[in-house]
Amino acid sequence: MSNKYLIIDSRPYGLFSIFLHTIDCLKWCEENDYLPYVRWNNGRININLGREGAEEASFRGNPAFVKDKNNFSTDLKRNNNTKMCLYAIEENDNVWDYYFESIKHFDIQKSKESEYKINDIFMCGELDFELDNKFLIRNIHSYDSLKLWNISDTNKQKIHRQQVNETINKFVKVKLEILKKVETFFFNKTQDSELFIGVHVRGTDKKTEYPFKQLTIEHYINKINQIVEDNKTKKYKIYIASDNNEAIIKIANHFGKQNIFAYPSSRVNDFYGSIPICLLDNIDRKKHGEETLIEMLLLSKCDYIIGTDSNFTAAACYFNPESKFFFLNRDSGNNS
Repeated sequence: MSNKYLIIDSRPYGLFSIFLHTIDCLKWCEENDYLPYVRWNNGRININLGREGAEEASFRGNPAFVKDKNNFSTDLKRNNNTKMCLYAIEENDNVWDYYFESIKHFDIQKSKESEYKINDIFMCGELDFELDNKFLIRNIHSYDSLKLWNISDTNKQKIHRQQVNETINKFVKVKLEILKKVETFFFNKTQDSELFIGVHVRGTDKKTEYPFKQLTIEHYINKINQIVEDNKTKKYKIYIASDNNEAIIKIANHFGKQNIFAYPSSRVNDFYGSIPICLLDNIDRKKHGEETLIEMLLLSKCDYIIGTDSNFTAAACYFNPESKFFFLNRDSGNNS
């Protein structure tokens, strides 16, 4: 048995941002003979603070200048640079254990007597822009752009999604009580239909994603129309996952309330709002995290997935690699 250990921390960002870096770290553990311990608590705010060569690499646009490939989380890098997980109730809670079965392959106290590392960011791959040596992220310097977005219109995306799905299935077990909520809700809403169209309408801070054009709710409606028209002989249901009520109302008005369903989650009212739900002061953080996970799992059960370059949409595509997906901001082109 390995005596090398990796503690996988969260960061103070959205649920599926930290979920995906956790999956990447679990894959790294598998490839490097480390035992993982997932501990979603405090994590770094600025992931490259104190990382040797990172500033020059950013300035030159060349990750080869980075000298610290794995970017492990150290006391020096964490100094005045950490914040609690956005979904935590108490400071010392392990948020992963709210929603998933524990991944604790060692005693955390005993591990500190052996070779152990801590990380809270993507690790798999080399310091370059080559996609073939990466697992989830396009580069491990600036950590921009999931690999999926860069191969979404190629024949590589299906294999990639299946590979990530295998890692998820190996390590991740959603809490049974959450899975029951998903299955019951989906069954009750879809038993009279044969085609399921899922759409993730992310407004607030994600309604635009550089360098792509800003989307409107009509962009989503047009894509749904296209899928409905292509499957006109099938009785369909549209599942809407959204952080805002405006999108749900507009889509329901267009297609009819009888043809749509949405999970009763916390939402803001306006598509063009500026503050994401996880940063609101009055939110029940643990409950919001559960609702977000449930909504992603419901989206993953659909035959078609419509969304943008969002970690939420990506997670749904990874949970169901057989679904057909459309990334609207890429279809709509860049700002010029």
